[in-house]
Amino acid sequence: LPAGYIPSGGSEVVQGDAGTLNYSNWSMVDLDLTLLYVAPTVENLNLSSNLLSSLPDGFTDLERVRQLDLSECQFKAIPGVVITLGTLTALSFRKNLLQAVPLSIQKLAHLKQLDLGENRITEIP
Repeated sequence: LPAGYIPSGGSEVVQGDAGTLNYSNWSMVDLDLTLLYVAPTVENLNLSSNLLSSLPDGFTDLERVRQLDLSECQFKAIPGVVITLGTLTALSFRKNLLQAVPLSIQKLAHLKQLDLGENRITEIP
């Protein structure tokens, strides 16, 4: 997909110099990994405001992602594949349906910003 591609019913894909992809407001229920293969060096990935509730196993291939925005989706739990992204420095799950924070979140050693606001969290490790 070229930068600026606009799918029917979706938002503009923004791929900046710093390796930024913006797939927000696409009404995605499932993440098609081919969308991510256009930028194997992506560092900032915005998947916010979609209907996502899970992520595919291939998501672990995004080894360079530093900032990941999964806010305003339908996640009931933080997917295990997110925990494998050891380069993350910023992670947002704001406005989802999370009820707990997994103990494994501590594996994200470089994480500096974690936004879990406006969820249903009742358990924190």
